[in-house]
Amino acid sequence: MGGNSRQINELAEISRDSAGKPALVFGTSQDVTERLQAEEILRQSEKKYRTLIESASEGIFVIQDGKIPFANPKAFEIIGYPAEEMTRRNFLDFVFADDRQEPSTVM
Repeated sequence: MGGNSRQINELAEISRDSAGKPALVFGTSQDVTERLQAEEILRQSEKKYRTLIESASEGIFVIQDGKIPFANPKAFEIIGYPAEEMTRRNFLDFVFADDRQEPSTVM
């Protein structure tokens, strides 16, 4: 068939008669080739992203609900706090007091 290989997920069950002999086999087959290819593409993309973020010379933070659930290694180096402390404190704790202000509402 054109030399293409496919990944197939199969599930089968045997139904036996009263003597215990196989009487019927039923099951399903599903071509999962595209799903597995998509998963591999995603893995490669995540690997590139992780390499980029972890080797960046800039500090990169994710701020969510006032916390820092993620920061790259350079961010920890710049701020000077270990990951455990940065992720449990409010991000405003790391902002100079004079620079703290409520964001303005854009209309």
